[in-house]
Amino acid sequence: MKKRALVLVIAAVPTVAQAEPDDPGPFAVQTDEYGFGDAAFFPESLAGVVELRGVIHSPVDLDEGPFPIVVVLHGRHGTCYDPDGPFDDPFANVSQEWPCGSNHEPIPSYHGYDYWAAQLASHGYVVVSIGANGINAADGEADDGGAQARAELIEAHLELWQSFVDTDEFGTKFNDAADLQNVGLVGHSRGGDGVAAFVARNAMRTEPFGLGGALLLAPTDFTRIVVPDVPLAIMLPYCDGDVMDLQGVHFFDDSRYAVPGDATPKYVFTMDRSNHNFYNTVWSPGTFALGGAFDDFEIPEIVFEQLDSHCSVAAGGPRLGEAEQQASFVVYASAFFRTHLGHETEYVDLLRGDADPPAAAAAAEVRTSYMPPDDPASRLTVNRVAAAASLQTNDLGGMVQGVDLSTYDLCGVGPRGGIENYQHCILAPNFFMGELYEGREPHVPGLAHLGLAFAGESTWVNALPEGTDASALSYLQFRAGVDFEDPAAAAGAVDFTIALTDRAGVRATTTLQSWTDALARPPGDLYPVAPKLLLHGVRIPLAAFVDPTAGDPALDLGDLATIELAFDAGAGALLVSDLAFVDAVPPPPGGTDTSGSESGDADTNGDADTSGNADDSTTGALGGTSSSGTEGTTGPAADDDTGGCGGCRSSGRTPGALWSGAIVLLVRRRRRVVSCATA
Repeated sequence: MKKRALVLVIAAVPTVAQAEPDDPGPFAVQTDEYGFGDAAFFPESLAGVVELRGVIHSPVDLDEGPFPIVVVLHGRHGTCYDPDGPFDDPFANVSQEWPCGSNHEPIPSYHGYDYWAAQLASHGYVVVSIGANGINAADGEADDGGAQARAELIEAHLELWQSFVDTDEFGTKFNDAADLQNVGLVGHSRGGDGVAAFVARNAMRTEPFGLGGALLLAPTDFTRIVVPDVPLAIMLPYCDGDVMDLQGVHFFDDSRYAVPGDATPKYVFTMDRSNHNFYNTVWSPGTFALGGAFDDFEIPEIVFEQLDSHCSVAAGGPRLGEAEQQASFVVYASAFFRTHLGHETEYVDLLRGDADPPAAAAAAEVRTSYMPPDDPASRLTVNRVAAAASLQTNDLGGMVQGVDLSTYDLCGVGPRGGIENYQHCILAPNFFMGELYEGREPHVPGLAHLGLAFAGESTWVNALPEGTDASALSYLQFRAGVDFEDPAAAAGAVDFTIALTDRAGVRATTTLQSWTDALARPPGDLYPVAPKLLLHGVRIPLAAFVDPTAGDPALDLGDLATIELAFDAGAGALLVSDLAFVDAVPPPPGGTDTSGSESGDADTNGDADTSGNADDSTTGALGGTSSSGTEGTTGPAADDDTGGCGGCRSSGRTPGALWSGAIVLLVRRRRRVVSCATA
């Protein structure tokens, strides 16, 4: 993201080097495990037995607590492996059984996030990653992909932690160590669906746990669960070969206006050059060679018999390695939870897309979308682009016009804004095995996209009613993406003029590329998976329109008349949504901070233990069954959480077997996606 410095200088302040979110913290870290056996839990929504097992990373000095607690749930993957091999094929010795047979060992997918758990724990957090192999062995035909069973499992672990914290039933080590009214959740793949289901389940509890943030990593979205009233982050790996349609973006799309007055922000982080599996070290072949770990982008390569110029390693695509991809996750996951559980403020700009990522995440070329809380102090929605009527009238009642545009229409929804009779954004949607399968339009169905194509000078104008006052807000923002199929689509990054006009007729302008290069043609060419019509956030500081050096007359942000996108820099084609003024103007230096839920004290976790940040300085066991064997080691893991892919990956890696597995994957996921779209 490119930034332009403003001329305005308020005050000279000393510069202090800002710690990066992936830096180690001041607390020494210890690791413990607890386990109650492979058949300790029986979910009501799914037949089968499930383990109650978790690995804990926490500060050594628990007396400094209670600390925020983060629960991590992995996705669908193979459950068991044969320790005798063979190891030259990642699928030959993997099974989808539970409990494991006499000659098999559990695949420790729950250990796949240890690298991040230790880092966050060093900043004063209790991080618990829980096992879900029993659900993975039984969810193949579940209509919701096992989402409710995973929600039940999260609840069971949090109730167990209530005992750890408040009683001596399982010892006293964690008494008062974790704050169950300040809970964070991470769900990877089907685990993301499970976290979303738990948010809904928790809201119905008589005594709900206090949820401070939910991060869904490459999630499936089989049932279109809405996730309001909790800070929500969706992380989408652009080269996901498992959830290859990036359906998890629906959690953001569906939640952003779902509940009036929702006081919590929503984010999407699109991670370029990244796949599905490498966020979990047990699903990554470089760190877990015992079975089931592989580069998941091989799935679409095999199914559609193509390589992708951007995402295929075999085609020389600029993909991230395992460690690089994990490093980018640490940056954004830690920034998210330290902001919303720890109430630190220094990473707010990173999360909103206003600051470039630190070096550890730079290669992921992260694109951000941000939706502020539904609060007049944080958001004035101008045109959310909800239905066909939004092409003529915006949310404030002002007239909307598309002038001299070669394309001016709506896609992604039906005429009334719902998914009934929705219009595709792709010109020729793909059919696979006789049924619709299209991975290039992740937001469809459900998100209305306004299509704007321009070959010559043309404009999109939103009139604002009298008295429209944006003077207390900081940014003009919208979401947009390049429509790569439109004949007007440019090869390079799109540029155009953004203009604000006040009621006195003063017009102030800036250009898109002065602030961002996000609106470039999306990469990839593997039909029907890439390129992708993904919308990214565009944020223009309102200070860009009020230059104190320009002299009078100055634009009056307190009485605006129009917002105009003026396409005057060549041909192009865009899809647009969510035009708004956002973010309260920060207080002057030394003033009182009233910015809302994203603000807070720099560190509310107590005095730091400065004894070091050593990872895994102590190891222990807790619970009915002491952890041992493969669970006692941390290491790589392998991911198999696409719709049913885990079951098919147990076969040998012959071309026919991979074809069969990938086809089963698509059939199962396609069935669920279509049913969600027509529900």
